[in-house]
This record gives sequence, C-alpha cells and structure tokens, in this order.
Amino acid sequence: MKKIFIGMLLAAGFAACSDGNKNGEQIAYDIQGNWDEGVGQWVRLVSDDFPQAVDSAKVGDDKLFHLQGELDYAQKATLLFGKQGSDYKERRTKEIFLDGTPVTLTVKQEEGNPFNPSGIDVTVKGSPEQPLIDQQFSIELMNMFVELGEGTAKDEEAKASSKKAREDFNKTLFALIDSARNCRMITYMISDFMVPRYPIKTIDSLFNTLTDSVKQSHLGRNLADKIARLKAVNIGAKAPDFTLPTVDGGELRLSDLRGKVVLLDFWASWCAPCRGELPNVKKIYEKHHADGLEVVGISLDNKRENWLKAIEEEQLPWIQVSSLKTFDCDVAKTYSVQAIPRMFIIDRDGTIIGLDLRGEKLAQRMDEIFAK
Repeated sequence: MKKIFIGMLLAAGFAACSDGNKNGEQIAYDIQGNWDEGVGQWVRLVSDDFPQAVDSAKVGDDKLFHLQGELDYAQKATLLFGKQGSDYKERRTKEIFLDGTPVTLTVKQEEGNPFNPSGIDVTVKGSPEQPLIDQQFSIELMNMFVELGEGTAKDEEAKASSKKAREDFNKTLFALIDSARNCRMITYMISDFMVPRYPIKTIDSLFNTLTDSVKQSHLGRNLADKIARLKAVNIGAKAPDFTLPTVDGGELRLSDLRGKVVLLDFWASWCAPCRGELPNVKKIYEKHHADGLEVVGISLDNKRENWLKAIEEEQLPWIQVSSLKTFDCDVAKTYSVQAIPRMFIIDRDGTIIGLDLRGEKLAQRMDEIFAK
C-alpha cells in the first residue's frame, strides 16, 4: 500500500510546470464553475497575501458562476463556498493554483464523509501545478503518521522501524521536490511544510536545485528571503537582541543575560507539545541553573490570563516574557518561528549554538555545554 501511495505522489511528473509569467508580473485569472446544489450561494476568491476576498460571484439559477480579474503574481489562492458573509469557519474551501491558466470547477454535495467535513467535493481543472496542492496534503498526512510512530516507539525494534519510516518518507519528499523543481507551487511545500521541520542546510540545498525560472519568480524570491532570515538565526549566528514585557510588568532585554547560557523556549498555553516538554526543561534548569543557565520562556499566547494560568499550573521558575501577539510577535518573526515549540541555545557570548533540541537530545547537549 505504501509503495502504491508513494507512486501516486510521484506519478504526475512536473518537468514543464513553469512557463509564461516567470518574474512576478500580473496574471489574469478566469474561474468558471458549476455547482448543482449551490443556486443563490456565493463563491469568493481569497488571494495569497490578502486575508479578505478579492473577488466574488453568486451562483445563478443556471447553477453556474464565473470570476475574472487580475492578481499581482502566480499564486496559491483559496476559494470559499457558502452564503454571503460566511467565512473559513464553515470549512467549505478549496485551494487552487492561479498562473493564468483558465480554471474550471465542478462542485458537488458530499455528505457523510468524515474526511471531508465541508459537505462538498470540488474538482479542479486548470494549472498543471494544481496536483501539487493535493500532494502537499498527502505529504502532511504521511508525516503525521510517521511522527505518531516516532512518538510512541519505546523498544529498540519500534525505534528502528520508526527510523526506517522517516528515511522512506524523506526519500519520497525529496523525490517529489526534485520532480517539481520547475514548479512555482513547490515553493509553498518548502516554505510551509519543510521550513518548520528541517535544518536550514537542507532547505537551502533544496532551494538551489530549483530552476532559475522558479527562483526568479515572486514566490521564489519570497522563499529566498525567508531562507536568508533563517540563516540569520542559525547555528553560528549572533542571537538578535530583543526586549519583551515580563510577567510582573517589567522588561527583559536578551543582551542583559550576556555571560549566561540562555535557552529561548517559544511556547504557548494552548500548545500541548510545548507543555509536554516542560518537565524535561525543568530538570535541565534545576541541574544547570547554578552553573549559569537561564531559560527564557517566550509565550505566543494572546490572552494574559491564559498565559499566567499556564505558568502557575506548570510551576515554571524561569523568566517568562510575552507580547501577547501570538505569531505576530516581532521577536517570533525575527527568529522565524512558524511553529512551536521552538528552542534556541545561546552561549555566553550571545552566539546561537543549538536549535530545536528536545527530550534526551536537549539534556545531553546541555550536559556537554556545562562540562566544558
């Protein structure tokens, strides 16, 4: 079954994806569709970089709808289906890749499918890059199962099996990216899926395999900028200074901790994996605090009461700071935090010497640092 699934991922072949609008110039979109049960409903288009609908059309008595206009660049956009004024909460959405190719949609009712809570099934005919959207979803689903195996592996046999599953998954992922290196859509997979999970060297290496037309596109330039920002907070770089409010209403400046080994822990009260890691961080803090370790918890909460409640529930003894702006926190942006937990180890001179270590690996690294 797994071989069949992998084969389906790689079968499409994307050698001829990128043509036409290569350098971020405006593209025209023409979206036509049929929605049998949708008379009187609305179809709205949300662009890649603007959270509000940029276009909308009402489904007519003939069950047809039509959207037509221009966007600043080829991109993955989202269609919302529903009543006027409805939003993403209805979960009746479909992502489409717009590159100037006319798009034809067929929308049908699909009730009772637990894997499709929207109640509609949308078939898309359009850009040759459209299949990559579904394949990204498949990659994310495969990764979820691999992570589940890694998280539950206890004995050596299970750990070996989960290691093999991760190796097979990576082969599939890298092969898919190689097959789609001439597709602008692949920049989303690298940016959204890989950046939060893989080392910057891997990300940079994969970016360099993309064709020049993809690199020079608007999406390619955006990805290059993101990689540059990641390099600025990679191992060997000086940790960017920042100032954030503390629990008691004061302020903490990172540079005030120079001379200490600092563990920056980006977390939130609502993040179960973050809170699951806290007992391990507590043990490390208790073992090495007297030797010069400081832990700084940077919460990405948006409600002060939830933040303070979590600190009390977990009995956290170290420094806690937050702007209460979730991922809009300037510090989170500076450190390219797209998912949590995210951890940075900073040495006494302010240089980043560790990234995203957890569990035994984090404890071992701290032991190594303080054994010197």
